[in-house]
Amino acid sequence: MDIISVEGIKLLSSVPAEFSDVVTREALVLVRDLYRAFGPRWKALMRQRETAGTPRFLSETASIRNDPEWKVEPVPPVLSQRQVEVVAFNINDPSVLVRTANSGADCVQCDFDDGHCPCFRNTILALSNLCGAFRGTLSYSDRSGKEHRINSVENRAFLLVRPRGLNLLETCVEVDGEVIPGALFELGVIWTECAVASYRERCGPFFELVTLDCAEEARWWDDVFTFCERRSGLPIGSVKAMVLIESIRLAFELEETLFFLRRHCMGLNAGKWDYIFSAIRIFSEDAAYVMPDRSRLGPSLRFLRAVNQMIIGVSHRRGIHATAGMAPQSLVLGDEEHNRRVAKIVFEAKRGEALAGFDGAILYDPRLVPVMRRAFATVLRRRPNQVADAVIDPAGISARDLLAVDETDKVITRAGVLEAVEVALHYIAAWLRGEGCVIVHRNVEDSATAEISRCQLWQWVRHQCVTDDGARVDASMVERVMGEVAERYKDTKGMREAVGILREMTFAPKLVPYLTIFVYNHPVFAKMAPRFSSARL
Repeated sequence: MDIISVEGIKLLSSVPAEFSDVVTREALVLVRDLYRAFGPRWKALMRQRETAGTPRFLSETASIRNDPEWKVEPVPPVLSQRQVEVVAFNINDPSVLVRTANSGADCVQCDFDDGHCPCFRNTILALSNLCGAFRGTLSYSDRSGKEHRINSVENRAFLLVRPRGLNLLETCVEVDGEVIPGALFELGVIWTECAVASYRERCGPFFELVTLDCAEEARWWDDVFTFCERRSGLPIGSVKAMVLIESIRLAFELEETLFFLRRHCMGLNAGKWDYIFSAIRIFSEDAAYVMPDRSRLGPSLRFLRAVNQMIIGVSHRRGIHATAGMAPQSLVLGDEEHNRRVAKIVFEAKRGEALAGFDGAILYDPRLVPVMRRAFATVLRRRPNQVADAVIDPAGISARDLLAVDETDKVITRAGVLEAVEVALHYIAAWLRGEGCVIVHRNVEDSATAEISRCQLWQWVRHQCVTDDGARVDASMVERVMGEVAERYKDTKGMREAVGILREMTFAPKLVPYLTIFVYNHPVFAKMAPRFSSARL
């Protein structure tokens, strides 16, 4: 049964009464009012995505880019140093939030997007855990029975809430008979329960915005934040949000994004894998834009170097942080040789990002926090950031630099095909089990890397690509590799069903736009996704 009834809003899935302190009447009223106020513009923005053309610098907003005077409003002192950020995937598990918040990082990305499987059960559990984290009451017991509690606010990392991308729906919540974007549901609940208290404690409300496709979507978020601030009596600009640059279109509108969010923005982040996925998706039908093995997509490539320089240059020009992407490596208990190798890889990669001008970066494994902190300390010394340096001029980065995706070497190997199949299958199988990420060969894989993997398979088959040893990447090759992987991991729950889903996407006549939406709406997911036990209702 539903906890409460609110005019105009309908929960299509029951919520156990134990979460009545999270999904409250006040929270649902805010969710309803947010959708009524901003739903029409959201729908228009989603339609605009479908008709957007080739990415370009907009002539109609040139005055914003060419005005050297405006700046983003200063962030509060607690956000002046964000060198080490840890991502918390699968936050429906309380141990994840406790371990990352207590890790010694500067901040934690509390993820409802790339590393979250959004069945309604998971989302409610994640919201409950996050509210507990903000309240300082969250805890878990390990296998030995020892309790671990989240540290007090002055001794833990700051929590940055990362709602779902605007294209992802919450199909279990309707407002006035319409399904709403998941981001508004997550924002409404977290805002109601935690925003005012976190502001008073000087630890929020802080957010991360993902998969924006244009600056108008940033303006939409700015208006949403202002609506919430006014409703709660908070000063305008209390919210601070990091914008992840995960769309090749948005790379052309960074100045406009910051201008529209100048009261509410804390910085820009280089979301490498989602960014590459967006390039594949936009140029999927053009053989000139075929990508090589994912392992060959490094930061030295012209189009990736250009967007990184653009993010750093624009951010520092406007007075805010630029942070780099995530180190996906994980440590393994008892394997000291592997752990030393991983620590060296992470140190060198993050030191390189600091030398490039980034002010911080992201980790998956919280045990690597000291390694990354040391990497940035060797470059920044005692400085909290490099904003004042502003050594990169974004005006020197051309449209051709940003669009140089066609300049990759296009080397495809059998090992690359195998990697793409493994990552896609393991991730889809994990989603069917209700898990938002999965470890494959000791690296974490989330929706971004799974999207690239399955897109590359489609792209290689579609354009009749050939491996470096002369084998054609066709349906028979991919089928054979899928069969071999499925047999090797036949005891993995969801693997058999994942093969069927990946087959549908790989051999579709047109590229499926989003794996996450395709799986979320698939009847297999509806059948297998975890639900609350009726005994708990």
